Amino acid sequence: MQSTQHLEFGLCLAGGGARGIAHIGVLQALEEFGLYPDAISGSSAGALVGALYCAGKKPQEILAIFKESSVLKLFKLSVPSVGLTDNRYLIDQLKEYIGVDDFSKLKKPFHACVTNLTQGRWEIRSRGPLFDVVAASASIPILFKPHQLDGGTDLFADGGLLNNLPVEPLRETCRRVVGVNVTPILPAQDLPNLAEIGYRVFDLVLWANVGPRLAKCDVSVEPPAGAYGIFALHQADEIYKAGYEAALEKMPEICRALGKQYQRVQAPGAVALTLIPAARLPWWKRGWNRLLRAGARMRMWARSLRKTA
Repeated sequence: MQSTQHLEFGLCLAGGGARGIAHIGVLQALEEFGLYPDAISGSSAGALVGALYCAGKKPQEILAIFKESSVLKLFKLSVPSVGLTDNRYLIDQLKEYIGVDDFSKLKKPFHACVTNLTQGRWEIRSRGPLFDVVAASASIPILFKPHQLDGGTDLFADGGLLNNLPVEPLRETCRRVVGVNVTPILPAQDLPNLAEIGYRVFDLVLWANVGPRLAKCDVSVEPPAGAYGIFALHQADEIYKAGYEAALEKMPEICRALGKQYQRVQAPGAVALTLIPAARLPWWKRGWNRLLRAGARMRMWARSLRKTA
């Protein structure tokens, strides 16, 4: 792995559940303009995307990994006293697609943010075992069991709780930093039910620690991913496209900040929306996907009614 002194370009990826798929679209757009981050930091979903990219996976490969995942696979029921699931599926995926459980074996410097629930602070991990750190960074409290790291007794969970845009390690090592926030805050037209209130609270908690850090970035990219749920893996193509298009819109500013010519050097990536034929899915997954799509349509329909009222 290259030295972390005086790197040119760092990319900071925020958390946001399935909305983090937008990061993959941002990476695709950057590569099309010949821009490759020298180091990446991330929280939660941003840590997952960042780890895969720093392991050498291309954006289209990472997108395929997310699309092959399932919400149901994430939730293997366990005793609910400390969380719904132990996140073992995510660790298994990291083992399959990355292989070596070691930060130092990655092809680029990578920093993952975790929240130390026991001590009440956020921490940056950049060395040692990789998989448990990334899984901890993506472990939403209550839904997922917290993790114990390094054989200690402290409990660690989603890095986004206290630092959803961990720009700090990149500001120390990189001349320029691009930050990607996938939960931009817009005024709420209405909050008619507990589900909408829950989504709003989640977004506000994340934004409270993102705003000041986004201001420390040389360029910020904010894909309009807030309309998607944190478990909307079935909308992966749409979220990816939102990130891709948001990055293209910001590309002139990014190129200026990095001192690069604004010129595409690769052919545009595939951003067409694709769906897995229902006939290829088991009956229970077809029903689950229909339920998720119906819920998403109802939320969008309700929001459109509120806007026109």
